[in-house]
Amino acid sequence: MKILSIGNSFSEDAQRYLHAIAEHEGIDLMCANLFIGGCSLETHYDNLLNETRPYEYSENAEFLKKSTLKDGIAAHNWDVITLQQASHLSYKEESYFPYINELAAYLRKTCPGAKIYIHETWSYNSKERLTAQKYGTHRDMFSYVERAYRRAEKEINADGFIPAGETLERLKNRGFNPHRDGSHASLGVGRFAISLTWLGVLCGFDVTKVSYKDFERFVSEKEYTAAIECAKEAIENKGNLLYDIRTKHNVPYAVSYAGNPDTNPERALDIYLPNTDGFDTFIYFHGGGFVTGDKDGEFAPILAKYYTDNGVAYVSANYRMYPNAAYPDYIRDAALAVSYIKKNIESLGGSGRIFVGGTSAGGYLSQMLCFDKKWLGFNGINVSDIAGFIHDAGQPTTHFNVLKERGYDRRKIVVDEAAPIYHVGDAAEYPPMLFILADNDMQNRPEQTELLLSTMNHFGYDMTKVEKIVIPDSTHSSYCRRLDEDGNPLFAKIITKFIKSV
Repeated sequence: MKILSIGNSFSEDAQRYLHAIAEHEGIDLMCANLFIGGCSLETHYDNLLNETRPYEYSENAEFLKKSTLKDGIAAHNWDVITLQQASHLSYKEESYFPYINELAAYLRKTCPGAKIYIHETWSYNSKERLTAQKYGTHRDMFSYVERAYRRAEKEINADGFIPAGETLERLKNRGFNPHRDGSHASLGVGRFAISLTWLGVLCGFDVTKVSYKDFERFVSEKEYTAAIECAKEAIENKGNLLYDIRTKHNVPYAVSYAGNPDTNPERALDIYLPNTDGFDTFIYFHGGGFVTGDKDGEFAPILAKYYTDNGVAYVSANYRMYPNAAYPDYIRDAALAVSYIKKNIESLGGSGRIFVGGTSAGGYLSQMLCFDKKWLGFNGINVSDIAGFIHDAGQPTTHFNVLKERGYDRRKIVVDEAAPIYHVGDAAEYPPMLFILADNDMQNRPEQTELLLSTMNHFGYDMTKVEKIVIPDSTHSSYCRRLDEDGNPLFAKIITKFIKSV
């Protein structure tokens, strides 16, 4: 089989190991690449008309000569010719047309025996590059990249589709970094995964049988296995990883003294919306003891996809932390975040039902908002306006870093105005609550939680509205990054079930 790619550095990434893997596996494959760095479909078409710019022409990953586009196309009787868009335009559907149509028409006329395949490229993975394209995460960018390539496939009636972008996307969703600079594929696992996807699609090769391991950069066994699994999943899925997700990243929820949006990243939200309206909303505060943590953790996309797939909007909130803040700044921020969503979510399609929760330090915040009614009250919200609270491994007594701030031993047990339990009984009505703990949680956390529940019962709270779940085989908040036997995020699954039950 003879393959020609008309592309740029991304087609170079795709072909780097393609011939070598094929040869190693006993497959007769010749791989040629015509490329100019950063070249778009529009520029390819202009070059076809004017024959002004020389291309790098390589065969089997080795440079042979400079060539015009027409001469490269005429070099062999090709079995397959691939087309792709430049990465910086790949998410813009309008940038593909009419150029890909004209290129496809020319190829069909001059190479009637060749099949035309779409080579799907991938999203960026650096915040700088994503921000430049006005995206918050690789998932945001890829949701547009894949839709654009799918439309291109349909418009030219392509003979096939190589979901290389989906393979890298799946690797990123598993926590691997298949890039060398935030955009191009890494010289090890990234290029290997892409080439493997090409070989599986074009030659019907069973990617699970691969044994090639001669890479330019070290590939760990975990990376090697993940690349095979992700390539297999992308091939079987036929490039249909269409995220059902609408996102708004780094949304300011506070205003400055001048009345302008506060652009401090510690006072910002990431909002993930389902595709349908009338959804409930879960506002989540991350953990980290008020000294570390971020709304956009590496597991956030997996959680967000599960929530939105199940019809729940997921709002992940940052808040000011030490050393840039002190008690009660982070509580004020949490209340402002809830207030912002309460005021705006219905205009985005939400039902108006809001659930508030957090993990560890975030669980302390959710408890303070729940039991000390003044914080939400400052923003015109009653505790009863919240549909439910999810308190995950939060500290019901005065938080240990508040004690440190006051010069106390952080191991002391103090109950004062900074303790959620101190305020139990101040309000007559509370919404339903879910408490989550690990069976091997941090020292004193289970006992303090039991004291909080006992105090609630003592004040006559309706305990039928309270649920407690202890997750086995876990340490403090470790389950937040765990997948169940079906591959679903355990933490999000528990919370979604609670939201649906209220």
